[in-house]
Amino acid sequence: MDPMEFLAESLETPAKYVLDMLFFPTLALLYSLVMLSWLQCIALHGMKRQFQFFFNQANIVPNIVSYNVLINTHCDAGEVDVSLDVYAHILANAPFGPPSVTYRHLTKGLVEVDRISNAMNLFREMLNKGHGTDSLVYNNLISGFLELGNLERANELFDELRERCLVYDGIANATYMEWFFEKGMRK
Repeated sequence: MDPMEFLAESLETPAKYVLDMLFFPTLALLYSLVMLSWLQCIALHGMKRQFQFFFNQANIVPNIVSYNVLINTHCDAGEVDVSLDVYAHILANAPFGPPSVTYRHLTKGLVEVDRISNAMNLFREMLNKGHGTDSLVYNNLISGFLELGNLERANELFDELRERCLVYDGIANATYMEWFFEKGMRK
């Protein structure tokens, strides 16, 4: 039996109703983890099928983990515009705001497809809306500017990172070191 058929049959039982009533947040998380597992085993198409099944056919309400898996998957596939559509859907429909993890995926995806100005606009939008940021969001932008050879702009973001982030984990330092080594500047 196909795993999708098994899940479809098992979701149509009275037990599903009880699980939905008692463990709904846990159930949504479980489905998110199943999606993530499938993502590691099958192609993007399979993950999209899982998302469609769980959240449209089975009427499970997506949580932020589910959305972030979908956003990250599309970014990894170079489908950044689709990821931005999912982000817009979150803003318009979800009862929660996107956390910094969402912005990590989106800024990284935008930088990887050479859309640093879009990444910066999204970053500024995030800050203007009062959403929290972290060193990894900054690091994605710093990395993008370093790849463009714009050390000055990267340094400005690094200074901002040290001012804004309460916890600085040093990840940007490693990005700088890697860039300097690639340029042959060992000191």
